[in-house]
Amino acid sequence: MTAPICAQNLIVNPSFEEYSVPCEDIIGQGRIYDSYGWERATRNYNGASDLISPCSITGYIPPDVVHGFQQPLYGFNYAFIGFDLNWFSQSNHDFLIESIQPTLKEPLVLGKCYQIDLSISLADYSSTDWSFGLDCYFSAEEFTMEVYSPPGITPQISFSSLDTLSKTEWRRLKSSFTPSDTLKHLTIGWLSSNWVFTDHSFFESGFFIDNVALYPCDAPVYVADAGADVSVCKGDSVELSTPYRNDEYMYWWVNSFGDTISTERTIMVDDSPSTYFLAQMDFKFDVTWDTVSVFNESCLELELPNVFTPNGDGENDVWIPIGKDIEEIDLQVYSRWGKLVWSYSGRFDELEGWNGGAVPEGNYYLVAKGIGSDGKTVEEKGSITLLR
Repeated sequence: MTAPICAQNLIVNPSFEEYSVPCEDIIGQGRIYDSYGWERATRNYNGASDLISPCSITGYIPPDVVHGFQQPLYGFNYAFIGFDLNWFSQSNHDFLIESIQPTLKEPLVLGKCYQIDLSISLADYSSTDWSFGLDCYFSAEEFTMEVYSPPGITPQISFSSLDTLSKTEWRRLKSSFTPSDTLKHLTIGWLSSNWVFTDHSFFESGFFIDNVALYPCDAPVYVADAGADVSVCKGDSVELSTPYRNDEYMYWWVNSFGDTISTERTIMVDDSPSTYFLAQMDFKFDVTWDTVSVFNESCLELELPNVFTPNGDGENDVWIPIGKDIEEIDLQVYSRWGKLVWSYSGRFDELEGWNGGAVPEGNYYLVAKGIGSDGKTVEEKGSITLLR
């Protein structure tokens, strides 16, 4: 399954599903820059920021990875950024802060409101009292962060005091801001702390990150729409469809047994009475649902051929009507003077037709009434030319 093409989401490859290299070329736990559209701010530290994917080193396949056990929130992949502090004294410290940089599809417009939306969870080995935050820094130029030094910046968005993070559940973070400049780059990491700790501090921690979305605050959002309930004639099929939203939405059609039967925008279903469920994921990875019911009905059709030739040659020797969804039928054939010459009343599938009997060539008139299983009726009148 690939990530949706997000026309309104300004992040390329927002759920880390696309690789910039072949899967077999991804080394170890995975490098974030092997994920198409992503980089790391700490470029001078080769191991910084991980791509968690099924391509990772043998033995560490999601959801069981070296950093802990976590199911992807969407798809198969997610990212990891870690923090490591060994602080013996103010002059003897070793501090590492990882960060990730997603590609922006277009620069942010001065004075326009934007929303950032991402989900994180805490790595298993993190300290239970971990309360540091996660920041988003937008810049006009590409930002490169030193590995062991405070970045010296003020991020536009800071999710501080994340002490309620779970090691088993994902937490969704949202915030909005209005840029005061034209900004082209985004860095996600722990950037705003003053990084001052008491002597002999030791800890390590890290975040899992998935489903990153950046979009204008006024971006239109559509909910799932499976359409109105529909009736289908017996033996026919019908198309179920949801309105076209361009390529930024994904769909899952689910039948009444809970099976996904299609991921296309439109599907064809048969005449079986049933309810179908449509799950729709938008560019923010929000999922909405809608249902549509299909009902079976009789669509009666009755066609009266207007000529037959009962001459014993084996071709067109018997006159018989053509019907659809008809169970019972009443037929009367009259001469041009109004005399009844043949009739039938009974099941349509037992009708053998009229062989003309002993009547002469000529025109005859008929009245037909078909009855469906639901009691609906169809009536037709016409003429028959009998040729011998």
